[in-house]
Amino acid sequence: MNELAWKEIITGQRKGLSASLLRGGLHVASLPYGLGVAGRNIGFDRGWIPSIKVDQPVISVGNLTVGGTGKTPVVEWIARWFRGHGKRVAILSRGYGSADGPNDEALVLEENLPDVPHLQGADRLALARIGMEELDAEVFVLDDGFQHRRLRRDLDIVLIDASNPMGNGKLLPAGPLREPLSSLGRAQLILLTRAETEPAHRIDALRQMLTRWGGTVPIISASFPATKLDRIGYPSLPASSMAGRKVAAFCGIGNPNGFRTTLTGLGAQVVAWRAFPDHYPTKLPTSPTCVAGGRPREQNGWSRRRRIL
Repeated sequence: MNELAWKEIITGQRKGLSASLLRGGLHVASLPYGLGVAGRNIGFDRGWIPSIKVDQPVISVGNLTVGGTGKTPVVEWIARWFRGHGKRVAILSRGYGSADGPNDEALVLEENLPDVPHLQGADRLALARIGMEELDAEVFVLDDGFQHRRLRRDLDIVLIDASNPMGNGKLLPAGPLREPLSSLGRAQLILLTRAETEPAHRIDALRQMLTRWGGTVPIISASFPATKLDRIGYPSLPASSMAGRKVAAFCGIGNPNGFRTTLTGLGAQVVAWRAFPDHYPTKLPTSPTCVAGGRPREQNGWSRRRRIL
């Protein structure tokens, strides 16, 4: 079962007896998954499973759900902020889909942050040690790290997509939740992304619900406004130029509906649409996202390096 079919089943878009049976099977499978998650978290909370601290600060950007909540632009913003303040920052990520080279997120970050190393691999603790020993990194940004508790972090930021915060509210594989909502209590900051797509009363209701689970954890909102249209081989255009245009759009991201909402919010008429699974492999000769920027270069004495383990 691919990702798109799974989403159709858990959201109820796919009807019929077979879909109902599959939903029932996924619900049963979520029970041992939930027990495993609970046991693992208890192990870390009580110190039975060690969480190891490195000598430099670690900021984790993660979420409770599978799919896109806007982690990559937030990781980029944080890394850019530290670089702007003269700190040597490195990004650590799992690197899903990077078996044959850097994945789509790495390519985007490489283009937008040419002087920030991006280390990818399953063992983020080992990556942090490499970053300190070989790159003299002063700050680490842990991409998609809320569930990676082996590497202790100094700040845990959890992203919640305001347009689709919890899906159907069920744990994997019956729903999109990686952990129960009670896990919000170990975050230090909750960031509501795509808040601009929802009316104020829905944002207020979401804040109240998150406060019930997260307690005193601060909640702030963020928006991802489109500012320009980058065109391969042609000058960029302002995002407002999309208004009234008929467009054929496709994407391979965690939240394709978020991309479509951005297009319609700019006034574009989506006449053809195709959504691929997240990290979908492409044979296009360019980065999966068209971005402005030059070739990787050395800047401010901090050379960009990427390693995949």
